[in-house]
Amino acid sequence: MPFITIRKTWYIVLVVCALPMMRGTALAAEKWVACGDDQLLFYALHNGSMRETDRLAWSDLDIPWEFSDSARLDGMVECKPVNQGQSLLVASWKGDVARVDLAGRKVDFSAQVPHAHSADLLPDNRIAFVGNRLRVFDADNGKTPLIDIPLDDGHGIRWDQEKNILYVLSEDYMEEFALEDWNTPSPKLKPTKKTGLPGKSDGHDLAVTDDGMFLVSTRDGVWIFTPESRQFAPYPELNPVYRAQSVAGSGDSVVWVQAEESWGGRGVFVRTGSGPVQRLSTP
Repeated sequence: MPFITIRKTWYIVLVVCALPMMRGTALAAEKWVACGDDQLLFYALHNGSMRETDRLAWSDLDIPWEFSDSARLDGMVECKPVNQGQSLLVASWKGDVARVDLAGRKVDFSAQVPHAHSADLLPDNRIAFVGNRLRVFDADNGKTPLIDIPLDDGHGIRWDQEKNILYVLSEDYMEEFALEDWNTPSPKLKPTKKTGLPGKSDGHDLAVTDDGMFLVSTRDGVWIFTPESRQFAPYPELNPVYRAQSVAGSGDSVVWVQAEESWGGRGVFVRTGSGPVQRLSTP
């Protein structure tokens, strides 16, 4: 998902979470979103094939004056759907982060996180972003972080509402945090567990499967992480695979982005069931 590349490489990150299903016709398709440079791309996935349905450049969005610094958000490496697909959390390796209201095509939150690579929503309308820092913001009240913790090259973050655990993927570890004093003006994140990554490490993407487990990509493969046992097992469809930047699963479809130039990808790979792998180019 998140990754670093040379600026002129068009790099794309596929978000693991599909947007809500489109129903109401004889055919059903899933909506997916991807990002790279200053572009947000939307896709429909049906019968193993993806087609682009919409595209937004950052300049197409309404950016209020108080968030004008997010006009520099042109190095996007993650665009995660939240609020039932009504919003996107966007992170740029250049350090800008934002939340985008899709219906209004408007930026309604923006801040800065060094080398930002991933984000997720936390209780009480707070947003956590990771990069070289783990920062938590109050989405209703400005750009000053409520929490600011050094992090070793953070690349993925997921809040597990049922377990009340914040999972953070760094270069070599899956880290777990508990919320403390969360209903106060000075909330805290308490480190509770740290699990070493398998293979050659270099954690890159942290995704959730339909059955509540995680998909974790490293330098040399994609792995299934079982939270209860904290064990990693190879994900058969994509292990080994070299530098998977992002991976997503829905039903019997697997969609991923793989480094093709340095750390960058110029296409989305799709496989449904035992069918052939298809590659959708992103010009």
